[in-house]
Amino acid sequence: MKGEPKHQTVTGNLVTNQFGDILLDTKKPNRLLVPSLKDLDNPIPDTALLDIFPIDHFKCYDVKVTKGTPPFEQREVLVVDQFNQPALYQVEKPKRLCTPVDKNEEGLANAAGHLLYYEVKLADGQAKQDAVDGIHINNQFGPLQLHTPSDDDSSDDDDSSDDDDSSDDDDSSGDDDSSDDGSAVEELCVPSAKGTVTEPCGKCEGKVTELTLAYRGSSSALIEVEQKKDKDVVFSGTVTPGGTFSFVGTYKGTLGTEIKIFVNGVENTALHTSCSKPIGPSVISGDFEVIEGHSKKGGLICPLGLCDLGKPKALVFAYTGESCSASTNTQEGKAQCSGDPNSAEPVQIVITKDASKILVSPTTQTITIGDTFTVTEKDGGKLKAEAKFDIRQGGSTLQSLAIHTSCSKDLHIGDQFGGVTLEQFVPKD
Repeated sequence: MKGEPKHQTVTGNLVTNQFGDILLDTKKPNRLLVPSLKDLDNPIPDTALLDIFPIDHFKCYDVKVTKGTPPFEQREVLVVDQFNQPALYQVEKPKRLCTPVDKNEEGLANAAGHLLYYEVKLADGQAKQDAVDGIHINNQFGPLQLHTPSDDDSSDDDDSSDDDDSSDDDDSSGDDDSSDDGSAVEELCVPSAKGTVTEPCGKCEGKVTELTLAYRGSSSALIEVEQKKDKDVVFSGTVTPGGTFSFVGTYKGTLGTEIKIFVNGVENTALHTSCSKPIGPSVISGDFEVIEGHSKKGGLICPLGLCDLGKPKALVFAYTGESCSASTNTQEGKAQCSGDPNSAEPVQIVITKDASKILVSPTTQTITIGDTFTVTEKDGGKLKAEAKFDIRQGGSTLQSLAIHTSCSKDLHIGDQFGGVTLEQFVPKD
């Protein structure tokens, strides 16, 4: 419409459907799809529209494959519809991306559902398509009657409206509609999902530039973040328990080598931001957990495995009472499990290897389902290569477990080993 702002190209839209993933750039809008009812025999009364199933309006944009990304791989597909003229079609390339829109504040039925139109042509050797007459349509704009052209007369119905604004299309690769081959069927519409391209992550390099943290304290507090190098306060605000907050470094575009975090005016913890020590999602320090971070040379910082923080000096487990079949971890060939507590409670945890060097707390007390216990090195050093313990009740062993703790096999919060799950990982300083 005249007076409407010109469409701004959106590049790198990730679209996923049965043909796979592809990255597309939008060019110009050219269609509005309206939910409609169809009948091949009889006119459709307006009252029938009250029963139309929930479906969105769609606004469609011409698209082209994002430059520098893999092209669409052409393929043949069998198309069968209500007009009973099954045929093989050659799928040439993506043509239009249709996004659900809220027309006249009518709302959206499925904001995630998209449609991707592909340019198609009859495959070699396929029979020409016949015309279909007398198709009754009704929608919000009123009733009408349509017919589909046959392959013999479709060339007379060329729709030149797609090419009326050549100034919007600087792509010389042939993404217009001028390649009409006279086929009655020119496009195939495929339900699709549109996402965003995830920024690739890497290791921390060249100092941290920005961080997002989660506050793990028990009550709302004034949080202040100070750069050690120049004492510049890069964040100050009240944060509730579980809340997140972000800040950007001001020292030469970075956070310098270290930041200090204060809670209600008292220093709570410090984080090294020089990249010389592990930092990234999953790092916990004081009452704070790193949710996301960027570094000057590495961009988005990849989440750290627990063992990236250092070898464990203590592991906290929760008792679940489950059998070995409930085990879910990445320690194939290393972790061992036998027996079944069968939800027994109360039970006792008993160290069965290096008991003189490894402690479990509580030691003599029993625990019930949901309770936690801690396995730690007696002298405060790192745990040995393997932690072995039994789950016992009344002197009888219900389950025996062996968990690899040398970090040659990584550990993850939530890992399950028979009747216990890993709740906390404490690395050696």
